Amino acid sequence: MKNFAILLIIYCSSLVIRRSSFVIRHSSFVVLVLFILLLGFLLSGCATQLPLHREQKPMPDGPICRVAVLPFLNDSDFPLGDAIIHKVFATEFQNAGNYLVIQEGDIHKVYQQLHLLPGMTPTLEQLQIISDRVNAQLLITGI
Repeated sequence: MKNFAILLIIYCSSLVIRRSSFVIRHSSFVVLVLFILLLGFLLSGCATQLPLHREQKPMPDGPICRVAVLPFLNDSDFPLGDAIIHKVFATEFQNAGNYLVIQEGDIHKVYQQLHLLPGMTPTLEQLQIISDRVNAQLLITGI
């Protein structure tokens, strides 16, 4: 298709050179050349890519439990221990199949609304509010 567009451009340019035999206005020629280039680009630009196809696991048969993995408190000498444990718990619940893990951003948003800073332990009442706001049936937290 690209070769065809190049040949067509060369042919049209040779017609312009021979203006005496084929009269064409300059603006019409420019529009024609741009249209041909655009058509060639659109027809050949994405022709080599295959469509994207992804298969997802089927939903589990049993009931799905909504789980909120809350930020862990780090009481160790390892600076990123709380983040690693949080990711491990969230990943394991997600891979288990019957759990829908609530996104971390939604939990951080509720923490901000309750004015809970990192490293603070939520009270029992605050845990109930968090559970209600994110509609979680199970809260996971720890030290």
